[in-house]
Amino acid sequence: MSIAFNASNHSGFFTTTLTFAHTTAGSDRYLFVHLWVGGGDIPTAVTYAGVSMTLLAGNLMTGAAAGQWIRTYGLVNPASGTNNVSITFAN
Repeated sequence: MSIAFNASNHSGFFTTTLTFAHTTAGSDRYLFVHLWVGGGDIPTAVTYAGVSMTLLAGNLMTGAAAGQWIRTYGLVNPASGTNNVSITFAN
């Protein structure tokens, strides 16, 4: 079975919570959420359909993007259908 790309979402500036709808379907589902955040804006929670996602990797950028983070979260067998991804920040 191959891996299939489903969708992407982009948001600019926001306050302490970013929420957007995402649809999953099929069998053997695995959901990734990749974030590129600046400064000290490290998420305090990332959920899909209210279920906490696991931090898989977090890298502090260097060079021109110094001080920014790329973080990857994952969830095995997320609920199918349309549900919300919610990302909460402390600041």
